[in-house]
Amino acid sequence: MESILHLLNGLEINRIQETTELSPPVIYHNMERAYKACLRFNREREANFKQRSGRHEELFLCTDRQAYLINWDKRKDKRNIAFRSTISADCSSGYVFPIHLSYDPRADRDFIHIESWKRGDQDYTMALRRYSQYWLDDDYQSHDTNARSPLEAYSPDALQRLRARYEDADQRDDVELPSDQLSLESMLPRKGMQFREDYVLYAHFQIIRSLLSESEKVHFFTEQESGIRAAYMSSFGDMVRNGDSDLFYVAIKDGATRDEREEATRIGRRAIRSAQRQLGRVTELEATWYLVEQTMNAHLRGEGKWKDRWALYPVPTRGEVQKRFSHMTSMEDEDIHEKARVAAHCSMLKVDNFMQFARRRSSMLERPISSPAGAGRKWYGKSPYNPYRPVQLLEILRTYFNYSPINNN
Repeated sequence: MESILHLLNGLEINRIQETTELSPPVIYHNMERAYKACLRFNREREANFKQRSGRHEELFLCTDRQAYLINWDKRKDKRNIAFRSTISADCSSGYVFPIHLSYDPRADRDFIHIESWKRGDQDYTMALRRYSQYWLDDDYQSHDTNARSPLEAYSPDALQRLRARYEDADQRDDVELPSDQLSLESMLPRKGMQFREDYVLYAHFQIIRSLLSESEKVHFFTEQESGIRAAYMSSFGDMVRNGDSDLFYVAIKDGATRDEREEATRIGRRAIRSAQRQLGRVTELEATWYLVEQTMNAHLRGEGKWKDRWALYPVPTRGEVQKRFSHMTSMEDEDIHEKARVAAHCSMLKVDNFMQFARRRSSMLERPISSPAGAGRKWYGKSPYNPYRPVQLLEILRTYFNYSPINNN
């Protein structure tokens, strides 16, 4: 449909209206049709994923989260709705697995609040509640709104940022609960319900495990987030114990300049050439494996309260400047040579590519800006007012990214 192609090329709804002479209701109707068609298509393809994935003895995946803001719809309450999506991509092909957003458009908000009040759920711990997966109004009001906003930038320097995240995690009541997106500048949606972040992460890794149940080995490279580690272990803990799965945290400098990117490329190439001269006729991957093993055998400095051992990746690239990694599933009797082979694939590039693609290809998912008198609140003319739009767009974008000619792999 012409209107969907325009939507996937960054046009706003009013620009699509001018170009196609379609009214906004028709455009939104086409979005819903495209969304449901993509759901059916992906469901059919991924229903047979177990048989196809069985051909892969080993897979390397990267996982990250992306935040979106929904504009306020009432002048008297200029707070945003903040969502996060959890995204995993294959490090080789770039295939993006099912995306999970912290929003349920089908939930009946009024019914759930009334039922929770009748049951007296507020008097029970979270695990004993009927609707524990959702944020309720009372939970939000009693929540620590001094928590860091997800859109508040850490230092662009990778080392400073990973240290700041350890400090952030240490302030949580439960370190295995992920950082959430509630703050003084955000609110809960008026339609549908917002999922708690931990439920989204646990569901995401459970579904990935189900899709890849026939794969012999599955390794993950993720952003530094203890909630992700906990969710990963709930689904892949048995494979970790058997030595068939590993989790690595990855930290990369944000906003690297062109000079820094070119310098990283030169450093990486020099390191590879030096290793190849020492080892003889080996591939770049084998040379990287050798360099990573040397790094992992070195005395690494522990970071944060838990003294996680971080290392500077020895072969930086243009797309990942100041890359650092930490092996989060290490064991005392592990084979460093084998773990270095896994770490040699360490990269967040494929999932970052999709997240940049989503930002650039959909005007509704672009980064917001601060309004002049918004007291830190965010408003963006292209951002949606309906929280259902990101649900539709992410599924359409995932399908287009995975199966269109733009992803050659």
